[in-house]
Amino acid sequence: MYKGDAGFGRTLHEAIAAGQEQITTPAPFNTVNLALRLLASEPDINVVPHKVDNAKSVDKAKRIEKYLAGIWKRNNLDSRRNVLQDAELNGLIMGRPVLDVRWVEESLPKQLRKTRFPIAIRALDPRNVGYYDNSVYTEYAYHKYRAPIIDVIRRWPELADKVDYRSQLSWLNRDWRRNNGENEDQECHVIDFWYIKEEDGSVWNCILVEDQFAKDPVKTDYPGLPIMVGRSDYAVGLGDDYDGVSILHPIRGIW
Repeated sequence: MYKGDAGFGRTLHEAIAAGQEQITTPAPFNTVNLALRLLASEPDINVVPHKVDNAKSVDKAKRIEKYLAGIWKRNNLDSRRNVLQDAELNGLIMGRPVLDVRWVEESLPKQLRKTRFPIAIRALDPRNVGYYDNSVYTEYAYHKYRAPIIDVIRRWPELADKVDYRSQLSWLNRDWRRNNGENEDQECHVIDFWYIKEEDGSVWNCILVEDQFAKDPVKTDYPGLPIMVGRSDYAVGLGDDYDGVSILHPIRGIW
């Protein structure tokens, strides 16, 4: 709807040739963009001082506020996107804003570590994210996406040495190498899985590429799950279909 695709299954010229007319209104696109303009493009940061009657404590809270505001501006600069607006757009269209906050210093090339900020905030496509809430807390969250095999091997070169003819990844890896890199753009599934260990509440992470571990389950220093899922409009008791509803939902049938 946002893209203006009504699902006619034919071009305007084909409709005209058949003596018919097909009209698509811009209402969904305009509705989402107007709503986006009514939402803040920067987060509202308010740090409460530990002691409101202490000048040093108040000053510290103000400096933390400036630091946090700087993080968002620097993150937008590094990613060349307005991350908060990306999340808002996903929330308006698909009913689920998702943010991913990571410590990425170890993933950066050594030279870039001197200039790039070590924390990265991303807005993930909610269609690629899953999570499970029990009655008390979120037990796990994951991001599943597709990536070219060449990019996967560059990021995790040790996977190139794993040979298992029962493994889908091994077949993909062997295919592009045998064909002189012609099939290096073949995509494979990557699952970045985060979960909380029930025994002690520690946060663990593992990464699966197809059916092999690119990163074995390991305990992290994260205080909580870095993938955070929100919801837009929702209705209690109406099932998963209404657990986060697009702003376009009421005009779907009419449009």
